[in-house]
Amino acid sequence: MTKPNEKQLNLEMDNKNSINDSKKISSFQSLEKLDLNNLTVKIRNMSFSYHRIKKGVNILNNINMSLPNGAIYGLLGPSGCGKTTLLKLILGLKTASNGTIEVNGRQPLHPLNNIPGHGVGFQPQEIALYPEFSIRETLNYFAQIYGIKDSVKNLRIDFLIDFLSLPNPDSAIRNLSGGQQRRVSLAVAIVHSPPILILDEPTVGVDPMLRERVWDHLVSLSREEKTTILVTTHYVEEARRAHVIALMRSGRLLVEQSPKYLLNYFGLSLLEEIFLRVCQSDENPDKAKQVMPKSFIETTEPHKTSPMIVKPTSPRQQTLVLKPNHWKRFKSLTRKNYVRISRNLLVLVFQILMPTLSMILFCICIGRLPHNLKVAVYNEEDLFPNGSGQRHECRYNNFSHYFIDSIDKEIVKLVYYKTNESAIDSVKISDTYGALVVDRHFSISLCHRMEDENNVPNSTIQFYGDLTDINIFQTISRALFSAQFQFIRKVVIVLKTILPSNKTQMLRHESMTPMLNIADPIYGAPKPTFRDFMTPGMMITIIFILAVGLTAISFVTEKRESLLDRTLLTGVRTYEILLSQIFIQIFIIFVQISLLMVIIFPIFDIKNNGPYELIVFINVLQGVCGMTYGLFISTITSDEQSALMVAFGSFFPVILMSGVFWPLEGMISGLQIVSYLFPQTLAVISLRNIMQKGWTILHTYVWLGFVSTGAWIMIFIIGSLIFAAI
Repeated sequence: MTKPNEKQLNLEMDNKNSINDSKKISSFQSLEKLDLNNLTVKIRNMSFSYHRIKKGVNILNNINMSLPNGAIYGLLGPSGCGKTTLLKLILGLKTASNGTIEVNGRQPLHPLNNIPGHGVGFQPQEIALYPEFSIRETLNYFAQIYGIKDSVKNLRIDFLIDFLSLPNPDSAIRNLSGGQQRRVSLAVAIVHSPPILILDEPTVGVDPMLRERVWDHLVSLSREEKTTILVTTHYVEEARRAHVIALMRSGRLLVEQSPKYLLNYFGLSLLEEIFLRVCQSDENPDKAKQVMPKSFIETTEPHKTSPMIVKPTSPRQQTLVLKPNHWKRFKSLTRKNYVRISRNLLVLVFQILMPTLSMILFCICIGRLPHNLKVAVYNEEDLFPNGSGQRHECRYNNFSHYFIDSIDKEIVKLVYYKTNESAIDSVKISDTYGALVVDRHFSISLCHRMEDENNVPNSTIQFYGDLTDINIFQTISRALFSAQFQFIRKVVIVLKTILPSNKTQMLRHESMTPMLNIADPIYGAPKPTFRDFMTPGMMITIIFILAVGLTAISFVTEKRESLLDRTLLTGVRTYEILLSQIFIQIFIIFVQISLLMVIIFPIFDIKNNGPYELIVFINVLQGVCGMTYGLFISTITSDEQSALMVAFGSFFPVILMSGVFWPLEGMISGLQIVSYLFPQTLAVISLRNIMQKGWTILHTYVWLGFVSTGAWIMIFIIGSLIFAAI
């Protein structure tokens, strides 16, 4: 192939192609009218690699790129070649490993560039719109974040709706077609008339007619508003209308020239054919050096006339008054969160009612004393009322009934059997939880128990239990031991009436009371339940876990759909997003806690001896702690599945290690120390002391829970900021 000279590059193509391509050539943008000394983006010898990839393997290699002010620059290449990564480097979302990147002659994040902020408009490859919003609400939301004055804002929005042929502005984003959503996404990128517009695959997945309309809009922006536009695409032919196109492959920029120059240089009629030729040449480095054209900077003569000025049809960047500030951004973010929650009724109901419903189920299912526990009874005294046929001094043969009648029938349900074997077999097949076996000589042996130790076995009631369920076994044991004390007192009274006085003078039923008396408790109820112990921990755990899951999913979804990147590039700070989220969630947590206390405390008689405001405060803090933990999870995960795995994978360690189900003293000593480092441990102890002991914030084991929660909130926020910056 003979390389054409510079004069031939400006001539029309040969007669064979001129007829078919005359319309295409007439649509070329002229480089000669641009000031090539005024580069909006300048990249020299830039390389980039992720830290997790082994040293020496780069995503981008030796990139040299020049984007003139006011030009349309088409960055072409297949998916995965590094186009999106290059855009993020220009936007300052990532940092180059080597080389330099300049935007307006400065570092990308230089304050004078206003990036992030109103200095750039960004349309990610994803739709990146809030589906609950209408078209007008979407544009109004971003316009407020950019700080556009109200007097100009509505005019600008109306212009964009007409300019991009958008449907009814009150239509919800979720109800629009894919093409309409992409046009709204483009409108968001240009709502503040930015000097730089960066579009990542704006036409992917849309039909050819819409693709043509999008490019019409880009040309209009370039001509009328003098916007510098960088657009990526893997549809090579559509970039014919750009001033400059760059062909990218495997992280390298192969060619950077005007479409017209390339068509004439290679003598081809389609840019796709040129891309194929360039890729083939790239596989042979020696051949590539011979045929690759020079950069447009080297081959284009500087313009001699001033660029054509076209009267704008909308408010220009120079006339838009942009006054962004923290308060406006916070209000917009807060209203956005409110609208999203209020228009997702199912999620709202779930958030508000789930803690109360969970606590209702907890109170119904857990903590109540087990009842109607079946216990088998085999009483030989009933089957053999005369025992062995021998008479004895007390002439009393049914002492066993004193014991059986003393058993609490609400807790233990007695089932009588006629043989010892059948009673024990009922335990083996799980028909009963245990078997009581009374010997036929029980009463006789009991009368002589103190005289002859051989009477002890026959005067002892045997219990054969199923100990696999420790809670049920302990409940039955307590009922049997209580019955035993009542039985002893009854027997003493009877024996004093029927035995000679010389044998009963030392028997006094008062002396048969337990040697240890459990006095009235200093704290707690006389008959404490497991539910009383667990309620404070369950309240905190439910609030915390719900906040973790919902926040993590919300942020990860926004990150995956590029909503987070788009929001951050408007100039919004991460802490502003978090504060607006906390503001809405605090209100929801207040509703959650209020509803929970109004329903749970009176209905289920949950004891509370402390101030209600402290109960609300510690739960709100734990909700905020859960939100910040959810934010932290979103910075270390990339998709919803991973976020859910981390969030709910944290559930069991939290609930097991925080003393919710079991006292910390039941752990091994080393693990006890570790458990105090968990975000909920000291908070659970604090709430338990408030509710059960009536302590105030002045007690050490109360304020420690508040301080610990606040410290964890700060730790999660700092961790989120660190990982978000990596």
